[in-house]
Amino acid sequence: MKNVKLKYKNRYIDNIVPGTKLFEISKIVQDEYKYPIVGAKLGEFNVGLNTEIKANNKVEFYDLSTTTGNRIYARSLEFLVTVAAKKVIDETSDILINYSLDNGIFCEITGQRITKITIQKIEEVMREMVQRQIPYQEMYVDRFEAINYFKKHHQMDKVENLRFTTNKTITLHSYPGQNDPEHIKEYVHHKQTFDTYKAYQEWGRLIGISTVSDLNKLGTESIYDSAVDLFEAHYEDQLFEVSKKIKKEEDRIKIILIAGPSSSGKTTTANKLSLYLKVQGITSYRISLDDYFVDRSKMPKDENGNYDFASIKAIDTRLFNDNLNKLLKGEKIKIPHYDFVSGENTITDNTLQIKENDVIIVEGIHTLNDELTKSIPRENKFKIFISPLMHLKIDNHNRVHTTDVRKIRRIVRDNRTRGTKAEDTLKMWPNVDKEARENIYPYQDDADEVINSSLGYELNVLRTYAEPLLYGIESSSKAYPEAIRLINLLRNFLPITSEIVPKDSVLREFIGGGIE
Repeated sequence: MKNVKLKYKNRYIDNIVPGTKLFEISKIVQDEYKYPIVGAKLGEFNVGLNTEIKANNKVEFYDLSTTTGNRIYARSLEFLVTVAAKKVIDETSDILINYSLDNGIFCEITGQRITKITIQKIEEVMREMVQRQIPYQEMYVDRFEAINYFKKHHQMDKVENLRFTTNKTITLHSYPGQNDPEHIKEYVHHKQTFDTYKAYQEWGRLIGISTVSDLNKLGTESIYDSAVDLFEAHYEDQLFEVSKKIKKEEDRIKIILIAGPSSSGKTTTANKLSLYLKVQGITSYRISLDDYFVDRSKMPKDENGNYDFASIKAIDTRLFNDNLNKLLKGEKIKIPHYDFVSGENTITDNTLQIKENDVIIVEGIHTLNDELTKSIPRENKFKIFISPLMHLKIDNHNRVHTTDVRKIRRIVRDNRTRGTKAEDTLKMWPNVDKEARENIYPYQDDADEVINSSLGYELNVLRTYAEPLLYGIESSSKAYPEAIRLINLLRNFLPITSEIVPKDSVLREFIGGGIE
């Protein structure tokens, strides 16, 4: 058999013996990367480094500085801790990979009492496995063979999930890959967000819906309605409780500040909270931060020379604070307006004046940052951090990422409201994620309340909208591997018609058809 070659960047790596693994090729180019290479894109598909090269192709490599490389690393660590824990805990016990928080992943061991000694043993096994540097193996097996295998090993969570999977073959892995201690970011515990996650998870167990297969079973029995009602009621109950807290402290709370990463449902939440406050006898008024952008001539630019609307310096904080203070004193203000076409901010004839017990609601990227409202005493502010903290797991060892929920929401909404292609949304996502990491997450601990906007059933509905858009991405696009990953995620969820979604649901913010 003739040797083959790979196109890499602007050159070729040739004389490759067919059957050579990508790991061997990665060693040739490793010096060109700052961090270890952990994965690759061969042709149009993302693959592991154990993939054999069988024909001429093109290749890109992912190191730990890339989003894909970081995801590969995180999944490897999840697999590593799962295998290590299985070696330490009882056969009747299990480890659950629940959800991510900051730079950490919350895991739980069920079926036995866990001590510090147990944790130390798991860590020792993990380090031993890393030192041995045995790469994990990837296997492609028939779906029914996989079901029989998991039945034999009493892993019924995986059996139930595979019942609702349409793929003919299933990818299985055995034994983990490499580690990179130098690149591990320090974990920062965000107590409120963690507690909200945990409470939602425990509530899911209480109602009997903890995994995707639990939800899919309801679809096979045509009783989705009850689950939809439960998830919607849980979201609404959070807003009701927040409104009661604000009512209790209405003498001091004058400004409600809402922030969360993109596609968290901030607009719907602000609108609904305004209604719940009205029930409590409190009138609220919305102020848009978009009207406080500085003139384009003063607008900061990012590292690529583009106008940086995400920077707090893009907002006229002096004018914003001046207006807030006047409103709190009962004075009338003239509302500014920013023209995105001309790039100029002008003062309009529209006025606003509030009464003594009224409140102001502001939602936006910087609302948790005190720099935005630095002249307002902290006691007069009520801060809310919102995010769809998805509690459902595919099975005990595979979680649904909150980021993926937001990404799919954004794909659907942007296509519906702006005609944006899924490809373009995926390409811009790293910048969207960067904005949240720099301007929202660092301030979440100062929130007075965390609202979870996730609806356990939403990916079943979103699948019918997002899947065709993702299939529309050409295989030659850089967004194609991510599209395939999201399609494979959505395949775990049986589709549900949007007719079942209430007209005032937060999900309507993304799929449309809500109350105007």
